Amino acid sequence: MLPAVCALRRFVLLAVLAGTAVLGISVPAESAYPGRPAKVERILEQDWCRPASYARARRVAPTLNLTQWRNLFESERLARRYRDGCLLAEAAAHGRLERLPSTGAPWTRRGPHGDPCPDCALPLGTSWRREASRAAAAAEGRPRGPIVISRHRALHDGRIRYACGATAEDRSMVVALSLTGLLPSASLSERVVAVARFPRYGRRVYLVLH
Repeated sequence: MLPAVCALRRFVLLAVLAGTAVLGISVPAESAYPGRPAKVERILEQDWCRPASYARARRVAPTLNLTQWRNLFESERLARRYRDGCLLAEAAAHGRLERLPSTGAPWTRRGPHGDPCPDCALPLGTSWRREASRAAAAAEGRPRGPIVISRHRALHDGRIRYACGATAEDRSMVVALSLTGLLPSASLSERVVAVARFPRYGRRVYLVLH
């Protein structure tokens, strides 16, 4: 796509969104599961990578139920196993709300099957593994306690090619996260997202794969 066309599309979309929040990309973090006590939430939201945080959480709330104990045990285990991914995610996740994209985000367009797809994505660029991981973690709220588990290029990823085409696939990164705030549920805690690099916006999550 010609750069002028991309620039025009961005200008039109920004004009439509001017004066309002970008609708549909911020939703409250799920707090009902696993229902950790408020004291535990505050401790782990501040730092979910250090073993000392989990020891402190257990001291302030000794009467946790089985699900809550499993949450602390599995969260600490992953924080130890993926220490670098945990520290990277903790530094990148700033807000309390998740900011996952929809077709209303200014860096997305509606794909042929209705999925949010990258609008004028750039080649991967340098340091893409680290920067894509930061972008993925930044899209999650701190109460989720994200940890980066893996990141790789999206080449040969049939889901992205089907949703958005071969060019999007070639210019995308796939990042897998564990949302420790939602452990021990495997279905809720596993997050896989597609990230691309955009003019003006940098690297952003544009599609949730899981």
